[in-house]
Amino acid sequence: MDDNDYAAIRAHILPTEAELKWQEIPWRASFWSAVTEAQKQDKPILAWMMNGHPFACT
Repeated sequence: MDDNDYAAIRAHILPTEAELKWQEIPWRASFWSAVTEAQKQDKPILAWMMNGHPFACT
């Protein structure tokens, strides 16, 4: 394995800018703060709720 192989593997593994777009979403940890902020801006909210550990470690 040489430096060119390493660079190709690294480029293949690292996420692209498009794959990281979700990080730009202004997530809110508190449902109520999201509701009040959305009401002030007259915007909808997405409520993502689940049962269990987020990494499926239940």
